[in-house]
Amino acid sequence: MRSRFAFAAVATLALATSATATPLQVAASFLPIAAHVAAVAGDKAMVTTLCPAGGDPHDFTPTPNAYRNLAAADLLVVNGFGVEEWLTMAQAKLAGNRKSHILDLSHVPALLAARTQGELIATQDGNPHAWLDPVLAQEQVKAIRDMLKQLDPADAPAFEANAAAYLAQLAALDADFRALFASLPASRKELFTLHDAFPWFASRYGLHYLGCVDTFPERDPGPQRIAALIGKLRAAHVGTVFAESGYSPKLLNQIATESGAVVTELDTLEVAEEGPVGADAYLIRMRANLETLRKVWTMPSK
Repeated sequence: MRSRFAFAAVATLALATSATATPLQVAASFLPIAAHVAAVAGDKAMVTTLCPAGGDPHDFTPTPNAYRNLAAADLLVVNGFGVEEWLTMAQAKLAGNRKSHILDLSHVPALLAARTQGELIATQDGNPHAWLDPVLAQEQVKAIRDMLKQLDPADAPAFEANAAAYLAQLAALDADFRALFASLPASRKELFTLHDAFPWFASRYGLHYLGCVDTFPERDPGPQRIAALIGKLRAAHVGTVFAESGYSPKLLNQIATESGAVVTELDTLEVAEEGPVGADAYLIRMRANLETLRKVWTMPSK
C-alpha cells in the first residue's frame, strides 16, 4: 500500500479581491490536472505542469525548474490520494510564499460523495487513480472553477463559461463509455493491466477488474506470482491484456504469450508528451482509451 500525503484542501491565506494586474500563475501537478486547469482557465491564467514530459508522477523528484514554478504560483492544484508524494519536499517552499493557495482535489466533498463503493475501497487501499473516472473528473473541474473564481472574481464569468463547456464534454465522454459497456456481455468486460491504474475506472463502469502485473509499473513480480497470473488469465479465458503508454510491456508480453492473450495499450494519462499540456489533453487521451476498448471488446470472439 502506498503511504499517503495530503495537502490542506485550500490553504487559508488572504484571497485576491480584485483582478490581478497579471494573469494568475497556476501550477498543476501532472497531466490530467493540468488539462483540467487549462480548460477552465482559458487565457485568464498561466498554467504550468510540474511533472515534465516523460516523468512519472508516482516517483518524480522536483527539479529546480519545478521549484521556480512553485515559488511563482498563486495556486497549486494536485490530485491527492497519495500520488504526489514527491511534493512533500516542496511544502517548505510553499510555506514561505504568502500568495500561494493549495487545492487538493482529494478533499473536495462532492468528489468524495460521488465515489462508487469500489472507489471507496480503492481509496482505502491507497490507490490514487481517481482522474481516470470521468464522473470524478467533473467534480475536479468544478472545484478548480470555484477556486479560480475565488482568486480572480473579475474573470469569474470566463471561468464559468469555460467550465460549463468542458463539463459538457466530460459528461459526453462518460455517456459514451457507459453506452459502450452497456452493449457488451460480462465476458467481454474483463480488465487486466500492467499496473493498478484502473480500479477506479473499472468500478465506475461495472467492469470485472482482474488485477495487474504489479502495483508499480516496471517492478517485476516473482516467478510464483507470474505463474499465478498466467493461470488466472487462462481460467478466465482473457483474450486481451493491457499495457500502458510510457511503460515497457516486456513482462506483460511474456504473460500474454503464455496465457494465450494478446497485448494492446491503454493510457493512464500519467506520462506527458513534450510541450505544454493543452486544455483538450484529457479528452483526447481518454477518448483514445474509449476507442481502444471499443475495438478490442467488440471484435468477434476467437
